[in-house]
Amino acid sequence: MRIKAFVSGILLLLLLVCVAPSYVAAIPALPHAFYGTLTLNNAPAPAGTQVSATGTGVTTGVPQNPLTTTTAGQYGNGGLYLLVQGDIQDGATITFLVNGVSTGQTAIWHSGATTELNLSVTITTTTTSSGGTGGVITSNVVTNFSGTQSSFKVDSSGVVQTAFSATSADGKLTMNIPVGTKALDKNGNPLTSMTETVFTNPPAPPANANIIGLAYDFGPAGATFNPPITFTWTYDPATLPAGVTEASLDIAYYNTATSQWVALHGVVNMTTHTITASIPHYTAFAIIGSITQTTTAIPTSTSTTTSTTTTTTTTSTTTSTTTSTPTSTSTPTSTSTPTSTPSSTSTPASTSTVAVVSNGFSWPVMGGIIGGVVIIGLVIVFIAVRRRKA
Repeated sequence: MRIKAFVSGILLLLLLVCVAPSYVAAIPALPHAFYGTLTLNNAPAPAGTQVSATGTGVTTGVPQNPLTTTTAGQYGNGGLYLLVQGDIQDGATITFLVNGVSTGQTAIWHSGATTELNLSVTITTTTTSSGGTGGVITSNVVTNFSGTQSSFKVDSSGVVQTAFSATSADGKLTMNIPVGTKALDKNGNPLTSMTETVFTNPPAPPANANIIGLAYDFGPAGATFNPPITFTWTYDPATLPAGVTEASLDIAYYNTATSQWVALHGVVNMTTHTITASIPHYTAFAIIGSITQTTTAIPTSTSTTTSTTTTTTTTSTTTSTTTSTPTSTSTPTSTSTPTSTPSSTSTPASTSTVAVVSNGFSWPVMGGIIGGVVIIGLVIVFIAVRRRKA
């Protein structure tokens, strides 16, 4: 026994030695955090500007990379850093972008470090030919949807010059911006960037309603579109919560001023399982499904007792006495209405079946229990005898 215990201990120790390195290797490296001032075209970059970092092994399209600024001229302020993380070798070089345009600035990545790095970039506008009547000054609106970067052109008034379409990473939400749409930020200036990220912790839906699938946060917050752009959102009817019907679905936006979800009254197509709605401005969006109230009928049961000849229905507390004479004496707990009167020569036992119940005792049940005990006892005796012989 001591040898077996010793061998078991050695094997357990070897198992721990082999498994421990895999757990150590599975611990992810801490991100490198960056913050600092942000200059765009020799001026403080407006709130809503997007800052990102790339490099070998860097993961993008995750929370805080890219980072959308909330204060003019700064990024990573208030502890909301630009977090650079992924499968990155310590000492690797990373590059920084503003609105998808490289700043030309780099930094050395170190796990768990925090670095102040002031970023500056110049994003030039281009002039495109417009026949022989001169040129139209256009600029790029840099987009980042679910980590995929792209761009489209607007003129100096913010009017879209090239149609733009983007789809979320899960393939369920598609946004379309047609040519001629005026796209402005909350201050009335032409847009320079657009972002879409998953809203990981959206506000609670209204009472008796559910958020269906993922919610998305679009930026810059307060951006406006005239005429409104279009969202087409796909849903899976098989995943709808109990009580939520397709007809109750709608795209809603979150109103930060009132802290409420507001329905956009979109069009539900139950054939393609899509909802289409017009979007006049940017904020957070989600599909909201209302629970349909249903009324469940509670069935009722009725009991009908029919007595033929001289049949008496009693409960376990009923005492019934029958003699050979035509006169019958009974004390029932319920009312019994006979349909005929027995003659003086009739014998009740020959014309009716009487079920006898005494104080809830059932002989068939007791017989089954006794039989089961006997069988179990025989099995125990059989096993004991076999062991003795062995």
